[in-house]
Amino acid sequence: MEYATFSIADYSLLAILLIVNCCIGLYFGCYKKQKTLDGYLFGGRKMATLPITLSLVTGTISPLAITAVPSEIYTYGTQASVMIVSAFIAGLINHYVYLPVFYNLQLQSVYHYFELRFDKSVKNLASLIYIFTKLLMMPLIIYASSLSLNQVTGINLHVIAWVIAGVCIFYTTIGGIEAVAWTDSLQVLITLSAILYVLVKGIMLIGGVDEVWEKSSDGQRIEFFNMNPDPTVRNTFLSVVIGNIFLWLGFLAIPPAGVQRSISLPSLQRAKRANAITTILAGLSKLFCCFLGLVTYAKYANCDPFSIGLIKKLDQIFPYFVADIGKSVPGLSGLFVAGLCTATLGALSNLLNSVSAICYLDFLIHVLPKGGKVANSSTAVKVITAIVGVISATLIFVAENLGSLFELLHCVHGITEGPLLGAFTLGLLIPRSNTKGALIGVLSSVGIMSYIVIQHQIYVWNGAIPHLPKPLRTTECNATYLNESLVTTITSTSEAPLWLFRLSFQYYTGIGTVLTILIGVLISVLTTKESEVDPSLVIPCVRQFCSPKSQTEIQLKDTLLHKNAQITDNSSGTQKL
Repeated sequence: MEYATFSIADYSLLAILLIVNCCIGLYFGCYKKQKTLDGYLFGGRKMATLPITLSLVTGTISPLAITAVPSEIYTYGTQASVMIVSAFIAGLINHYVYLPVFYNLQLQSVYHYFELRFDKSVKNLASLIYIFTKLLMMPLIIYASSLSLNQVTGINLHVIAWVIAGVCIFYTTIGGIEAVAWTDSLQVLITLSAILYVLVKGIMLIGGVDEVWEKSSDGQRIEFFNMNPDPTVRNTFLSVVIGNIFLWLGFLAIPPAGVQRSISLPSLQRAKRANAITTILAGLSKLFCCFLGLVTYAKYANCDPFSIGLIKKLDQIFPYFVADIGKSVPGLSGLFVAGLCTATLGALSNLLNSVSAICYLDFLIHVLPKGGKVANSSTAVKVITAIVGVISATLIFVAENLGSLFELLHCVHGITEGPLLGAFTLGLLIPRSNTKGALIGVLSSVGIMSYIVIQHQIYVWNGAIPHLPKPLRTTECNATYLNESLVTTITSTSEAPLWLFRLSFQYYTGIGTVLTILIGVLISVLTTKESEVDPSLVIPCVRQFCSPKSQTEIQLKDTLLHKNAQITDNSSGTQKL
């Protein structure tokens, strides 16, 4: 393909953006220093609502969403867009179930909930699963943005990856959560502006919303209420809505980065307000991305670039669209690049900050000598942040060889986020659940989901489970050949795989969650006769089923105070970074 003209003005805009992010990091790291670990990780728990809210939104507006969602709509139609309904349902559940308990506990890391509710082994298992998951996700985020920017600018993909990772590592390491939150605020505004600008210009070039809708309808892309109950169909109303409730809860309710930002606000009311605004903005951003998929299809309704070999993957269709129309719209390419870069920086900084916090607070702090816990805390957290960032940028070589980004996101979350969400839900809703139930539930769910997902991917690679797209037309193309990778068939001698491996990936996170809860409840019932749990560790409506012993309650409260004391200033201010 030919790259859009990327002017000096476009490069200047990108350079200014990166410099501003670095300056924010320097400001909070050098001029407005955080003197305690609490300040570095939580902003002293006195953060303003606006930057925290916008920072939370960045967790849902990643390069994966900006590139993968339009591609999904372009390829398979609009049925996936009803995920927006799931977002609002998940936001309500978080408002009443997860957020109040986590805020009132005021833990260093959300995974310390497991140590209070069960024991340290469950907490360590959850932390390890989270770290492993994010080490897989960060390269995908870097790769998605680098692939798109390579399409638009022509700059080498790996150069882009290291520049983005380097800037993000710098300001996250230097400035802590305050730098992350304020850069996120800038980034989400730029990202949303870029999405809206591309959307409006694309609609204008195609001829209006009516023209976009008509072409999409003719191409069989408009579909919202496919009520087929078959769970093996890729996208139906039920699979998207039900499956994405669990996926959205993984984004909104339990991520350490999100909980870390929520409890940094001065009151629960403000935290709930931030959650409500985050849910609305996240849903709107997904709506815009979905409509971008329709606009992209309308542009290539009769000449699909993938079918004639102009792009190698359908995940590249939206960046190709931006590069294409950017030739006739000055500044469009630069704004898109700025928006994509900010989305990448926001997503990466959130993950780097939370992963480094968990690595230090859940593991490293326990092996440091007593005197070194205070003196070396700053250096330790910053070194961890840098190491994780470098590893993520390096693993982009692996991400290059993976399949559809949209499906891959659901697969990864099904294996890991589903069991973690299940463990939190088990602890919050089932007073009788115990350590054995949580451990066996999580491990069993991870094992079962890993087997299902891996087998599914093997069948997909072998062509036994084809994901055939909606019609892709080439009637108005000048090219005389088709992309051979588009053709996927099943030989007459092959047998259809077991239904379990043909399940829609939309259900993966939900299945992982439910498996954890069911197995956890069964094991808990078989191994304990009564509940001995602090009522503050479960949601209010089930506290009547708790029968805590007074000594147990006192011990739990003492443990909680001890945990918070590790990161909070004492009267003499000895816990300096």
